[in-house]
Amino acid sequence: QGMTIEGLLSCFYDCKMRSVELTPHLIEQLFKATLPSKNHEPVMTPQGFVEVLVQCANLKFRKHLETVKEQLAYLIDKHIKPYAGHDAGIFQRMAYAPRVRDVLDKNSNELHAIYELYAAADQSTNSAQENVSTINIKEFQLFIQHCNMLDETLTELAVQQIFEGIQLSATEEGLGLGDDEELAFSEFLDGLVAISVYKFPDPFVPLHHRLQNFIFSIFAGLRDYWNRDYVSPQVDVLVQMLQEKLI
Repeated sequence: QGMTIEGLLSCFYDCKMRSVELTPHLIEQLFKATLPSKNHEPVMTPQGFVEVLVQCANLKFRKHLETVKEQLAYLIDKHIKPYAGHDAGIFQRMAYAPRVRDVLDKNSNELHAIYELYAAADQSTNSAQENVSTINIKEFQLFIQHCNMLDETLTELAVQQIFEGIQLSATEEGLGLGDDEELAFSEFLDGLVAISVYKFPDPFVPLHHRLQNFIFSIFAGLRDYWNRDYVSPQVDVLVQMLQEKLI
């Protein structure tokens, strides 16, 4: 037994740890670094959890506190004690429900491929060109456009609000919003859950069914968009993956 990446991220969000120094992308990397090997089940041991907390404290507070002991004590007092174990927000409960995560897990290969493609889509600035492992607002909006999802309900403004809302939910009283303008893969998945609620608001259909329908709509939209003249090997592989999933 141990903690999954979803459990670690839930702790991260519930305890309001997000900041420019400590992003979800870093949490994902720290989690992977604690795993014994690729052959083991992707769960983190209690010792690994403590190691991650120590590293989180150092990343977040090393500019202000000198010793690791002080950093960890401050993290515990400021974030763990006040927030850990408290009831998560409505969206977090929905997004991290077991059946919802099962849908995301079953489509994880295709969603990873989509994420990696759009993480490198924005080449408008030097910063964007260098940051190809996370998705910024331009790339997120481009992804939604290519899926042919925009309409009177899901407008560009709504997409931007979802993008910002995902980040805001993991910060303390909104502090840090705007400091980091990138979505990690886990936040990208949260964005898909949020948009599925926008696109399929019927409360009588379970969310995991709505999410699965939405994901298949994404796959179909992207397959149709990219299924044209040769673009790149990466796109060809993605189109083939989507086609096989939709059969």
